[in-house]
Amino acid sequence: MMAAKTSDENRAEINRLWKIGGWSMEKLGYRFGVTPTTIHMIVDPEYAERRRKAINAARRLRPPPSELAKRRSTPSLAKV
Repeated sequence: MMAAKTSDENRAEINRLWKIGGWSMEKLGYRFGVTPTTIHMIVDPEYAERRRKAINAARRLRPPPSELAKRRSTPSLAKV
């Protein structure tokens, strides 16, 4: 759901509301049109960094698109 970047003003408002309390990540996400995970990444930069590292590590392990295309076009022996 994070197709567009959250504006600096919205990020500041999210942090302000989170710090005063009474807002869940779900409620903030609904108010600003983003997922609770996006809210978590805004209010907890350490979480955001850990998540980015994990995503980048997973991307390095994934085969390149050309290899995936070959796998899709090759018939599977398991179906025999």
